[in-house]
Amino acid sequence: MLYSIRRYSIPGGGMTRIFRAPAFYIQGPGALSQLGEKAATLGRSVVAICDAVVLPHIEADLTETLNRQDISPTIIPFDADVTYREMDRLAELVRARGDEVVVGIGGGRTLDVAKGVSRRTGLPFVSVPTVASTDAPSTRGIVIYDDHHKMIAVEQMDQNPAFVIVDTAIIAKAPARLLLGGIGDALTAKFETEGAWKGTGLSKQGTRPLKDRRDARRRLLPDAARTRAGRHAGGRHR
Repeated sequence: MLYSIRRYSIPGGGMTRIFRAPAFYIQGPGALSQLGEKAATLGRSVVAICDAVVLPHIEADLTETLNRQDISPTIIPFDADVTYREMDRLAELVRARGDEVVVGIGGGRTLDVAKGVSRRTGLPFVSVPTVASTDAPSTRGIVIYDDHHKMIAVEQMDQNPAFVIVDTAIIAKAPARLLLGGIGDALTAKFETEGAWKGTGLSKQGTRPLKDRRDARRRLLPDAARTRAGRHAGGRHR
């Protein structure tokens, strides 16, 4: 899984570091079963915005984990772009229902639109990624597009997600190309870090990335090769 949890050092090599991350991170096979317990600590009325393709595969487990906490969720299938119109439309639905918690379930697009709803309503956000292709699950960023799928803006939530729940059994069933895309994204950490230190690149906290992020490529490549080989052997390459 690709994390967006990052550490930074002050330009000039000082020892001060700034760490921004989700408040609570859970990962493992079957982790979705913990969603109900964690969401219940934030509120009793839950809206789950879920990737429309993924929903049929996880709806029973999703409903069960929330029902165990006496929560009957509103589940909204999502299959559109992250636009201002979609975020505003969904936010209005959530306000009208009086929901208290926003849960996003899916890939980067679904998670970003759910984050946009959370930002517009001021409600806590729970992130449940179903692919490992982006760092959207853990970050505050919301990438916004126009109706022609042209990126037009990036918004920021005030806080990282309250919970990130990564069910690795679900992640493992995603298309191999998405996992490989996530590996490729993680490998760029080396070049992002070098570019930031050679230039003037700063984080949202006004600091530079730690130089040990350059080691991500060295640490990741052996596992990436084994993962790719395993996917080929298992017939999972799609």
